Amino acid sequence: MDEMSAYSGRSVQEEIMQKLLSTVHANESHLASMSNPISADSTLDAEIDRRKIALDNGFSELASLDNQNLSSGLTKGDTALSPAPVKVSLTVPEKILPNHMVSLFSETAGTNTKDLGDDALKSISALSFLCDEVQELQEVSTTLVSGVLMFSPRPSAKIPEGDEASEKRADELILCMGNSLPFFQELHNFTLRCMRVARNIVCQIAGSLTDDVLRSVRVIPVAEALAAVLTILITVDSAVSNNLELNDAWRLYKMVVREKSTKNSVDNVTDANFTTFEKALVELDNNILSAKCFLSCIEQDFSLSSTAASQGVHIEVRNNPKLHNEMKALVSSLFDRYNSMVGSASETTERHQLIGVYGMYALYRRILPSNEVPDAKLFKKLFLLFPDRCPIINICGDASFFPANFLVEYAPFEVKGVDPSQTDKKAVDFIKRLDASFGQQAASLKTQCASWVASADSELPASARTFTSANDQASVTAGIEKKASLVLKGVVIAYRASALVKTFLALHKALGLPLTSKLIRPVRSIIEVLKAIEATLNNRCRPAVATMHPVALRILAAAILRRFKALRSVIDSSNTTKKGSASRRIKKLSACLAALEGSLKGTSTYGSARRFAAYVAACACSDPTIAGGVSPQDSQSAEALLRRMSLLADLDAHIEKACSCEWLYFNRELLAVFVSDIYANEQNSNVASLQLLLNGVCDCEQMLRCAPQLDSESDDDEAEAYVKEYRNFVMDDVLSTELIDKICRDVENDLRLHIHTKNLDHMKSSNPVIEKKTKIRPFILTPPLAVFDMVVNIHERVTFYLESSFYNLTTIALHDWLTYSEMKNLAKEKFGLELANNYLPMGSLDQGLDILQIMRNIHVFVARFNYDLNQQVFIERRPDRGAKYLNTISIDSISCSIRQHGLGILNTTVNYTYQYLSKKFHIFSQFLFDDYIRSHLAKEKRWFRKHHKDEDVDNKYPYLRAMAFVKDIRKLGVSEGKTFLDRFRILISEIGNALGYVRMVRSAGMKFCSDAVQFLPDLDEIPDFTPLVGEGLPGSDTPPEGDEEGGEGEKSGEKKKPIVGAKLSATTVTAAQNLDACIGVVKTNLKDSTDYFHLLVKVFKEVLLGGENDHSQLDNFFMIVPSLCLSWIEASLYAKDMMYKKNRTVRDAYYSDDGFSMGIAYILSILQQHEHFDALHFFQSLQEKYAKDEAELRKRQAAQEEKMRKKKEAKKKSRSFFSRSRKSSEDDDSDEDGDEGSTLQLTAKRLAAHKRESEMLYYSFKGSSIFFAQRKNLEDEGN
Repeated sequence: MDEMSAYSGRSVQEEIMQKLLSTVHANESHLASMSNPISADSTLDAEIDRRKIALDNGFSELASLDNQNLSSGLTKGDTALSPAPVKVSLTVPEKILPNHMVSLFSETAGTNTKDLGDDALKSISALSFLCDEVQELQEVSTTLVSGVLMFSPRPSAKIPEGDEASEKRADELILCMGNSLPFFQELHNFTLRCMRVARNIVCQIAGSLTDDVLRSVRVIPVAEALAAVLTILITVDSAVSNNLELNDAWRLYKMVVREKSTKNSVDNVTDANFTTFEKALVELDNNILSAKCFLSCIEQDFSLSSTAASQGVHIEVRNNPKLHNEMKALVSSLFDRYNSMVGSASETTERHQLIGVYGMYALYRRILPSNEVPDAKLFKKLFLLFPDRCPIINICGDASFFPANFLVEYAPFEVKGVDPSQTDKKAVDFIKRLDASFGQQAASLKTQCASWVASADSELPASARTFTSANDQASVTAGIEKKASLVLKGVVIAYRASALVKTFLALHKALGLPLTSKLIRPVRSIIEVLKAIEATLNNRCRPAVATMHPVALRILAAAILRRFKALRSVIDSSNTTKKGSASRRIKKLSACLAALEGSLKGTSTYGSARRFAAYVAACACSDPTIAGGVSPQDSQSAEALLRRMSLLADLDAHIEKACSCEWLYFNRELLAVFVSDIYANEQNSNVASLQLLLNGVCDCEQMLRCAPQLDSESDDDEAEAYVKEYRNFVMDDVLSTELIDKICRDVENDLRLHIHTKNLDHMKSSNPVIEKKTKIRPFILTPPLAVFDMVVNIHERVTFYLESSFYNLTTIALHDWLTYSEMKNLAKEKFGLELANNYLPMGSLDQGLDILQIMRNIHVFVARFNYDLNQQVFIERRPDRGAKYLNTISIDSISCSIRQHGLGILNTTVNYTYQYLSKKFHIFSQFLFDDYIRSHLAKEKRWFRKHHKDEDVDNKYPYLRAMAFVKDIRKLGVSEGKTFLDRFRILISEIGNALGYVRMVRSAGMKFCSDAVQFLPDLDEIPDFTPLVGEGLPGSDTPPEGDEEGGEGEKSGEKKKPIVGAKLSATTVTAAQNLDACIGVVKTNLKDSTDYFHLLVKVFKEVLLGGENDHSQLDNFFMIVPSLCLSWIEASLYAKDMMYKKNRTVRDAYYSDDGFSMGIAYILSILQQHEHFDALHFFQSLQEKYAKDEAELRKRQAAQEEKMRKKKEAKKKSRSFFSRSRKSSEDDDSDEDGDEGSTLQLTAKRLAAHKRESEMLYYSFKGSSIFFAQRKNLEDEGN
């Protein structure tokens, strides 16, 4: 074995594990010598010291591992990384050695029983530590069995499908088998240790039959330990036989070794190492890899070792009728106990423990002499009673245990009424009944879990301060017991749910029966039950559980001791009797009772060794032959309390075992169905079930890391190969395919159909009552999902999908920009998705119409585009026929044109605008020169001057007079739907658009300059590059002539330092001169404070106010502005209504027209009539008019409501059998009332729209006036 270990190599953990096993082997001879606990001699003390030293060394080596303790078992903190936060263990592992326990018992028993009680105490110590060792073997076996289950080709091999798959697969399996040999050698050593422990337990049971204390009772914990050891061996055999990859790999590996051996024989080569290696392989083949561990165990020689025989200890096993009867009684007792619990409301691990009972029966049959006939009733009970209730048990992974088949294989017996051929038929009938009731059972468990979670949240709050400070200790104790019962109830529910789903899936898989669709959801609901219980106990209620745990254990210990008060009284009363046989037995019972009391007192951790000692001592004290001692009821109650203590003390381990969903890895094909069912059929959109399902998926992470064929000393990628493969499967094939991709497609389709329903007439909107749809929003807004060490954010995934999809589709068809823009806005409102800007600004490019093209056709531009004052953007008023989009002109597009043509285009633009405004002002003057217009404005001016102080006028130009002028103008004629006043308004709007264009060009020039100087560090301290690269400059006391910046950057008279030139080539000097010129131009334009509005106001003011021609017709322009405002309000409302029409190319349809307010402000500034117009207070008059209309409307609405109320009351009073003839008249009245109500609603809507437009015009006019009011103030200051 040593050569094999050196040949294959071991990791640090494997070496320490081997040392621990070898340490246990070294003590086996002494444990065999203790097979008869009564005959143990004085050598026990020396052996205890030796075992203490050995275990101390083993514990010190194990302590070097990070958070791993193979001797005391795995706690929750050592499990794989899971989405749930890591919790603190409830108990600290208690390290108690045999000499500690014996001395503890002796001190408790007292000196008066020392002579007769030491043997009993040593017996209890030996049996309890034997049970504790079995528990350690159980904990170690978890990792080893996981390694067997995980043996398969490595993910990195990537075996393809095809003709070469078999050859490449064979090579990979041989390589994996070679890498796994150290693991299987370790497993072989482990199974040998289990066999020796099983033999030792059988000898201990046989020896206890000769003890005057133990012979009258059954030591149940020792029998349970034997069943547990046999369960381990059966589990290893099942895992090996069920792994087809392992069987194929071992067959191929043996062929390779056989070829090597044949070649050595032919070549006459002798290799001692290879010979040793072959012997090791033969041992593996005969034991582990042939699935004969259990068979080897029950067929071994149960006689004691030579060391024990030399000490005078002799135990007969095969020819021991008492042992046979005891074994049969133990099997029957354990079977009755476990079988009665299976399927009950208190079932925990009994179903799995029955595997060991069947193993014990097979062992009993093997040690039974061949001439003895087995008990037919017992066999029939084992073969029929439990298999009829549960024909299969999931033992590990996807391996199953069939009780009936096991009996036929290992303990066959022909009994009347037992037909092994009917086993499969019974299993099929059972699964049919289970399928029929599975959904109901799962629903019942889910209801119980929901009720338990609600109770746990109320009784076990998320705080450690959960105990009341009541003075009544009884109430406090009752409260703690209630909390402990509640915690254990959750564990019991989890065990029942786990057993149900494992049995259900194992039967379907073993019998090859498919799962119907109606059974999928119950399986998923059980997973949710398991993970909900685990999350409640490990996360939300953890502080309360941790606080309650030690107190509840002490309460249980006190309750156990109360069951033995009668025995204590008997012992105390017998201390005064004379010595005799009865007195001797009583004193031994006194020592056993002292051992029980010593185990349960003085601690709050109650480790496994202490609990087993208490259990064995309790069994020894439950002697029914002692008069007045422990009654059968008290004995059963004490046993139940001890089991409850064991369940509570190892709460973390039980929670992990009961709630584990490792079996999902072996049923991974169900995961996609689960996720699809959650998304498609979840009525209440319970997205929390998705995270619970993923928590169950992650439970197999620790098992995936146990693959023996992976090199643990290699990099992390190799060690995490199976974890990454399974994680990729869950992420890609399950979550992405079955959930996220479907959500993305459904969201996009929903948005698209919603928008198309609005835009397309032939599409009908869906009825959510008739058409049931999946509730998508809860899935999108669900918190990020934890999957192994990754976080999946569905919200971000869907957002990214829509962003990329909208961008790609917009680039393909720019005319669909509006559709995707509306879908983007709808996604935010409907699904809470904040989509990023795709920077495709509504189908436009960085550069639209060129500035030269606009300048040369400015008359067309201002007529076809409307100006937006706030955004500084021009929007096309009416698209061309067949156009899919509107053209827009922004500062960015003008800036791009300036970059192409240069800054000189600014002055040219102003000149073109001046020429255009000159033509427009000529038309403007002609309109006001008209006699009708001129006389009307003069009349209105005189009227307002005369009546402005009247009470009804109050210095506010009336709305009615302005509206009367609008109506009078309409009487003069309408051309193409526009009156003369409308055309005059459009003229003013075009003037304002031209001014807005000048403002935009100026802003674009400043943007261009700011973009150009962004790479210059400091505009005030930029050196001249020409002298630096040329000949340089001499120093001087004053700045040189012509240096415009000398006065800014240098003080007068300051001495300038000389500049040393680099004297580079002439081409470089020329480039430096060009650079200086460019920088100077940019700085000049950036600092240029030219106000083009001031220039345009000034030039026209000089002509219109100070020229030679008479322009007196312009003096009354401010009087026509109110009528123009009313005309603009009506036109704006009409244009906005047209925005919702399908055919927008025939008439104007726009939402912004700030050119009118800009033009009005500009003309009033030129004519210096701002104060005259402000004196009219027309906007205040509008507000008062609208307020008056609103008040009148409210009165009419109140009257209408009162009228309707009275009619309803009258209708109720007059309702009778003879009033049917008046139905038609009442219907006519109701129609009239309905029409009047509709009229009032339309009036209110129209009034609100007019008020809103008037306010928008007021704000826009005031904003436009700022451009000219500031310049006016500066002029006043200058004058």
